[in-house]
Amino acid sequence: MKKKCVEIGYDFSSKYWNQGYASEAENEVKNYAIEKLKIEKQSICSFIHAHNKASQRVSEKIDMENIKEYKANDINYYLYGLSKGYFM
Repeated sequence: MKKKCVEIGYDFSSKYWNQGYASEAENEVKNYAIEKLKIEKQSICSFIHAHNKASQRVSEKIDMENIKEYKANDINYYLYGLSKGYFM
């Protein structure tokens, strides 16, 4: 059975890369989703291009883990989530 997830995503201009904004924003959005919107923690996810190591590190900083790799439109992605068991 396919599980639905609530995606956290972001896109920053390159002049703001490597300044901690993505990590701070992703963590705050995650906390807001859980605490205020009452989103189930295990359903929160991110879809990240396989070559985007920086975004993978950002997701790992908020305790997400690489769940699986997949391909869509000839592009490789990783699904990151807070609960591997939820997606398996």
